[in-house]
Amino acid sequence: MRGGYLHGYVSRRVRRTSPDASGYAENEELPMPRPSRYAPDNLPTRSRNWRDDAKCIGTETELFFPVSSKGTPAKFQAMHMKELCRRCPVREQCLTHALTYREDYGVWGGLDEEERTELLRDARRAAERQRRAEKVARDRAAKEQEAAHAEA
Repeated sequence: MRGGYLHGYVSRRVRRTSPDASGYAENEELPMPRPSRYAPDNLPTRSRNWRDDAKCIGTETELFFPVSSKGTPAKFQAMHMKELCRRCPVREQCLTHALTYREDYGVWGGLDEEERTELLRDARRAAERQRRAEKVARDRAAKEQEAAHAEA
């Protein structure tokens, strides 16, 4: 096999079906140009991510992860980071990421670990109440259907 991989690109050969001014004959294989590994503008760009628009870009990561969740310095640090998050345009996406991937530590989307745990607990309880209410409604409908069949 001729060619190979270079930064995710496959080297291919192209067949010309008609002669042109370059002097290549008809149906002659031409080498496909490969991007230079030294030319980053030739490489595909990374798709935008919600993190690209975050206010915390450039902020030290350690500031979002207080050493302990107790004590005045840690609470002050967390409060400062939450304030930064409140002005962030991607706060919802950040919080969604933290809840989806169960980020256990640090300030994410303006909430610390305890607040996210409480939010998840409330959501689980609401889902359980909804599930129970739907089950009661299904059971009631089944009993009414049985009663209607018994009368008929």
